[in-house]
Amino acid sequence: MRGTRRPLSFSGAAGPEASLIVNTPSTGEDRSLPQQDILSWAQKAIRATMFSSWLNGLLVFVPVGLWAFLSDRAPLVVFVTNGIAIVPLSSLLTGATEMIAEDAGDTVGALLNITLGNLVELILFVALKHKKVHVVQASILGSMLVNLLPILGVALCVNGIRHEDPVMNVVETQLLSCLLFVSVFVLLIPVSLTQSHYS
Repeated sequence: MRGTRRPLSFSGAAGPEASLIVNTPSTGEDRSLPQQDILSWAQKAIRATMFSSWLNGLLVFVPVGLWAFLSDRAPLVVFVTNGIAIVPLSSLLTGATEMIAEDAGDTVGALLNITLGNLVELILFVALKHKKVHVVQASILGSMLVNLLPILGVALCVNGIRHEDPVMNVVETQLLSCLLFVSVFVLLIPVSLTQSHYS
């Protein structure tokens, strides 16, 4: 009995390169594909993945970041290259979990999103288990400052550029101001106590 053909789509893909046709047997029989078909399918999958989004062009920084780390380059070079490499990898991870969730169901998809979507928290858990408290503190503090300062500042700048007389949401502005005020005190109080203690 002939198998059914279903498209395998990639998240954010566009154009004929973005979808593949996979033969799935309808009888439940295990049919092994020839090696040439597997290689051809792999080439099409890689091509569709690379050209599905302009962000995937940044995947070239993945080997560059690994090379910079393994060759003991300057810490700034390692940080910048790996920071850029995280962007397309995060996009691919999101697309892959969405594709798996479509076939496996909402429960498996939610479990994958919770597990793979919180890799940073898992890394912090490992760091905390190895008593790297300063790494965890720096990560949490950096996340707070990034969400409060650059994101808010960019949003205000874009709003001011697009509108001559920008209108702000009073409730959200007060909330962000309170969060910024709290973050300033979180930084200010420990530093002041430390300086007063040692002085």
